[in-house]
Amino acid sequence: MLIYDEIDPWWGVSAATFAKDLAQISAENITVRINSPGGDVYEAIALLNTLRGHPARITTVVDGLAASAASFVAMAGDEVVVGRNAELMIHDAWVYASGNAEELRKHAENLDRISNNIASIYAEKAGGTVEEWRAVMQAETWFSAAEAVTAGLADRTEVGQTELAVVARFDLSAFNYAGRHAAPAPRTPSATEAEANQKGTRMTALASIAKRLGVAEDADEATITAALDKLAARPKSAITPVELPFNDKDIAFLKALVAAGPELLATATAAVTEGVSPDVAAIAQPLADSFEESIATAQEALTVWGQDGDTAAPAPAPTEEPAAANRLPAGVVAIDAASLTALQDAARRGDQARTEQERTERATAVDNAVRTGRIAPSQRDTWLNRLNKDPRELAILNALEPVFPVGVELGHAGTIHNDDNDAVYSALFGKDA
Repeated sequence: MLIYDEIDPWWGVSAATFAKDLAQISAENITVRINSPGGDVYEAIALLNTLRGHPARITTVVDGLAASAASFVAMAGDEVVVGRNAELMIHDAWVYASGNAEELRKHAENLDRISNNIASIYAEKAGGTVEEWRAVMQAETWFSAAEAVTAGLADRTEVGQTELAVVARFDLSAFNYAGRHAAPAPRTPSATEAEANQKGTRMTALASIAKRLGVAEDADEATITAALDKLAARPKSAITPVELPFNDKDIAFLKALVAAGPELLATATAAVTEGVSPDVAAIAQPLADSFEESIATAQEALTVWGQDGDTAAPAPAPTEEPAAANRLPAGVVAIDAASLTALQDAARRGDQARTEQERTERATAVDNAVRTGRIAPSQRDTWLNRLNKDPRELAILNALEPVFPVGVELGHAGTIHNDDNDAVYSALFGKDA
């Protein structure tokens, strides 16, 4: 199926037509290809939930552009794929409005509510909080295919496509940026946290090095570098090791980091830039972001401590041999086989009871979400499977806004009344001649 236009009930792709077409499909796997600048938010939410509620496995593929409302429609996929050179864009909801101050305040409050609801869709897919994704939306953030995967909004990029849709066919003048090429790099919750951690680690390390060099702890990087250069220019014999609390284990780690770190950094960077597994990329990304700084800091510490020579760290003292060959290691006790079997059986029964308890808790949480309108009844089994695979998804389920009607009577059936009294007919239409 194709969403290759604006999302709108009057022109472009309408939810009503799309839902009718989707209902005719009974295949087990459905691919929805997207190239859209977005459109009406509630039409898009209807598309999203129509796809969520279909029993087939849904794969959404961004062929060209999934901007604004089209970006969260893409999140409906059990697998979200972004084509090479395709782009995603997310931003806060907006509306044209007029009126007095009170009326405009109501519009603003409504837009905040809508935007928070949209942010919960991105958080459900990529992790993070609604507040974090709302900040990304407020910045109007554009993602390339690889950036969307890194941010968690997509599962992979599509390779070997025959032809990609053209992004430039849409008028993007309503947005702050006319495409990813004109926009700054994405600031997703994961990327922001990684940079903050990296910056904090580096500033702490610089302050520590500055103190050891005898300069102010808040000295800038140029001052610290000058002090290190001065130190490096002195002959080794003239360097007096700094008296600081460190031992052989500290030095051994720093030397191992300096020796093996560059190779690990290179492989981590390659996994992020050239690998295809988003799981591996998520593991490698923190190393690629900050490991170079860690290696440099380790080398600087070894230099300042006078430990950067080739001399290996002293070997640990040999441990004392046990007096008897049959002596058990410290902390180890022996029990007979029958007692061990009994303990294992008890542990197994406890694990089974705990597993059943957790299963019941997950089912109760999903039923409560249906009862409060946070998910549709048709999504119950999907959410149970998600929670069974990853119980951490419960936090996302609990954060969803109630958007489905509950306890509302749809339609009305009254008592059929058949009145053969001619007086009623005569009162309405007159007596027959």
